[in-house]
Amino acid sequence: MAWYDDELLYRYPITVYHAASPQDVEITIPSSWDLFWDNVRSDHTDVKIISYAGTELNWDFTSWDYANRTAVIAIDGLLWYSAGGVVFCYLYWGGLNDDTETPFVPAAAVTGYITLAEPKGRLLEHAVELPGVTTPSQVIGKSSSDSVYIGVRTTPYLSGSPTPNNGRNYYEEIVEIESTGLGVETGGADQAAMYGLSVTRAIQDASGDIWILYRIQAGTDTIDYTFWAIVVSTIPGGAFVNEREVRILLLVRDTVE
Repeated sequence: MAWYDDELLYRYPITVYHAASPQDVEITIPSSWDLFWDNVRSDHTDVKIISYAGTELNWDFTSWDYANRTAVIAIDGLLWYSAGGVVFCYLYWGGLNDDTETPFVPAAAVTGYITLAEPKGRLLEHAVELPGVTTPSQVIGKSSSDSVYIGVRTTPYLSGSPTPNNGRNYYEEIVEIESTGLGVETGGADQAAMYGLSVTRAIQDASGDIWILYRIQAGTDTIDYTFWAIVVSTIPGGAFVNEREVRILLLVRDTVE
């Protein structure tokens, strides 16, 4: 999707780890988030929650205290793209005055995450492999006791839009990191304990670029691993069903401590 509305000035990704569909979601707005609180309307009528498909979701503020900078947003029955994984949606705000909340009481809600951080850990800007590739061309090293964050900048593999807005020129959007599309493999077997799907997050840096943070956890001395992540994204101009696969592969060399 392109930028949702030209009258909206700011955007940030929300990540949700899920196990069922549909499911209510609750998102806490960080009180330390100056970019949001310094630019949102005091009556929050400029806020929108937009799905990866480019449509506004049913959502509501379950709490809002502008003076003390506290707020919780709930999404009503968020539909997942697949049977499990980390799904993306987007918070917009600033400029527009158009209240579109739909009041409801969330039930059995899971947590959506707004992660405020600069990219950290091992940072990769060109980590993309072609679909079907199984042999990684990139290598990192770690000790077996380390839990290492891998930050992957999404800019190189998202398509450009002819009408950039607010410094962002992406047209393609990330949909989901599937549960079957993230793993660590040794000897042909998936090692589920060695990566953290539930702690996979998206962050947005000061320039507006979106990074995905993955965590590779402890392993075994002297055994090399293949880390993979398959990201599902929309294609330019298409609905969310028109997806493509972005494959990220890394050879992890696990040294003797």
